[in-house]
Amino acid sequence: MRYASTQYLAVGGVWMNRPGASTEALVENLSERGLVVLERIVPSDCLEELRPVCSRVVGRSPRSRMRVPLELLGRSPFRGGLVTAFPLVWQILKQALGSDPRSTEYWIRACRPGGTQQAVHRDRRNPLARESLPPTAFSVDIALSDVTEQNGATEIWPGSHRIFDRDQASLRATPRRAAELSSVRLVMPAASVAVRDLRLWHRAMPNRTLAERLILSVTVDAHAA
Repeated sequence: MRYASTQYLAVGGVWMNRPGASTEALVENLSERGLVVLERIVPSDCLEELRPVCSRVVGRSPRSRMRVPLELLGRSPFRGGLVTAFPLVWQILKQALGSDPRSTEYWIRACRPGGTQQAVHRDRRNPLARESLPPTAFSVDIALSDVTEQNGATEIWPGSHRIFDRDQASLRATPRRAAELSSVRLVMPAASVAVRDLRLWHRAMPNRTLAERLILSVTVDAHAA
């Protein structure tokens, strides 16, 4: 499968025009960097369908991260599963995780005006081992609005999914270790999709605008029951 020539690819937060990039190349970069961003691949009708549903859910809760049942998304593109909603994303996940990945959780992440900077952390532990372990889960983050540095684009540490956790009791990275690696901000326009290894170091940043910023995140696990 070839990546459409009119779209863009971002690897590790470095934006590049990559016409004709193959699925294999995307998977390779995902393995090395822990992140692939596919710019503007969500159809406009899909985006318009998801936005009001997610806004209603966010409006009923003061939290910034809400788990949402699939049925609450109503007639969203996910009624046919992630495989039919975004075939390219599914092909990447299938090659990266194995033959039978599963969408296990749906989350809405709202970055409201103000807020504070998170501690650097990962969402899944990386066991202490001699060799790099294969991925077991990814987050598929769908930008329902433009994601900018001003409205709190997540800060990420490309390649940090390969760093082992000596402290197995914590998901946090020490400030010293985080300072030793370069970080980037995950900036992307609305209708883009980021595929992120859950072991990647990251942190939420403050929203310095007057509007909330919404992302729909789908957790995809390898061979989940």
